[in-house]
Amino acid sequence: MILVASLVAIKFNEDDIYSNEFVSKIGGIDFKELNKIEEEFLDLMDFELWVDEKLFLKYKSFLVQIIEN
Repeated sequence: MILVASLVAIKFNEDDIYSNEFVSKIGGIDFKELNKIEEEFLDLMDFELWVDEKLFLKYKSFLVQIIEN
């Protein structure tokens, strides 16, 4: 899931990206499986990849509290 989330984030933010075939080799996952998981991930996200600052800060604070405890 981390691989797919990172892949989608890179595709959303960058112009120069690696192909899914390359990422699948690096991540040790079958190319077709990576594509399937990426599609399911995007469906679960309703293709809404933008996070507003308020929501980002909320989750950042939550994660900082977890790490500190």
